[in-house]
Amino acid sequence: MNKLDHEQTNTLDLQELVSLLIKNSVIIILVTLVFTLVVGFYTHYGITPKYESKTLINVSKKVNEEQSGNSSDIFRYGSELAKRYSIISKSNTVIQTVQLELKNNHNLELSEDTIKNCFEVVSVNDTDILRITVTYPNYLTAQDIANAVTNASIDVYEATYTDAIVTSIDTADLNENPVSPNLKLNIVIGFVLGLLVSVGFVLIKELMNRKIKTEKDIEEYLDIPYFGSIPNITKIKCE
Repeated sequence: MNKLDHEQTNTLDLQELVSLLIKNSVIIILVTLVFTLVVGFYTHYGITPKYESKTLINVSKKVNEEQSGNSSDIFRYGSELAKRYSIISKSNTVIQTVQLELKNNHNLELSEDTIKNCFEVVSVNDTDILRITVTYPNYLTAQDIANAVTNASIDVYEATYTDAIVTSIDTADLNENPVSPNLKLNIVIGFVLGLLVSVGFVLIKELMNRKIKTEKDIEEYLDIPYFGSIPNITKIKCE
């Protein structure tokens, strides 16, 4: 097969593929639409939304006159204190204090595991500034937990490290917009998944179909030359 024949074959194959997709366009559209609607419906009604509330604090070291000139050591020590803070914030003492605070002041009864697993403490760009992020199904409760965790952890931390100073920069924000699930993203994923499944089904169905449908199939599958076809002859009843 020369280059021209090879290019013609590829063109025909592409034409067959396009023709196949057009022929089965109804199936492709329906399957894609079903996937998109199911994913969108499940995302909107089947998944509990999650809300975030964040606080920002600064952890530093008390500085005397002798240490005031060595700013690099102060910053390094502050960063080390920040790493310890994330550990202490998950301690039983802090969690139990938060649990009691939520029960007494907000009428919320949450288990220790629920409180411990709903927040994280991370350093902002490896500095001595920490961000406490709470993720919870209710945005008001998320704000209450964030403030309670911040206040309790500051008290326990300063009691543990007497040379540390923890300053609250931002109190918990009230965010009424859920951070998850992402409805638009999930709809796009459902659309793409439905499109891939439907097109894949059509292609596999076609590849598994070994029936002879055209003159080209006779030459390709049976390896015999095709010269012509005999048309159907309809018998005419003579009166």
